[in-house]
Amino acid sequence: MNLIYHIVTTSDFNRLSEKGFFIPQSLAEDGFIHCSYSHQVCGIANQLYRNSKELLLLEIDKTLTECSVIDEDLYNLNRDYPHIYGKLPLDAIVAKYPFEMDSEGLFTLPHGIQGATGK
Repeated sequence: MNLIYHIVTTSDFNRLSEKGFFIPQSLAEDGFIHCSYSHQVCGIANQLYRNSKELLLLEIDKTLTECSVIDEDLYNLNRDYPHIYGKLPLDAIVAKYPFEMDSEGLFTLPHGIQGATGK
């Protein structure tokens, strides 16, 4: 599976994209960029982003990242998540989706993303 996903606010994406790369704060703080596979996205969003507005879901082709992408369970959750160990080239972002909650207040995958049905 080559596609992975990263959730970010629109303003942070615009502010942290420079010189052809997206460089989020987590790269400096944790040493990597947190990502998910499609079947993990909604669980993460519903847990961590419930009160967030203007989110983007970045669809990333991990073969285009030019750095290591490692599946790891760093928090002992019994689930591996992909982590990007380096700056993310903007060319590796193959799609950006507005990411909003549904009428029930839960995140679901935007149309066009293959994988889990959401909640």
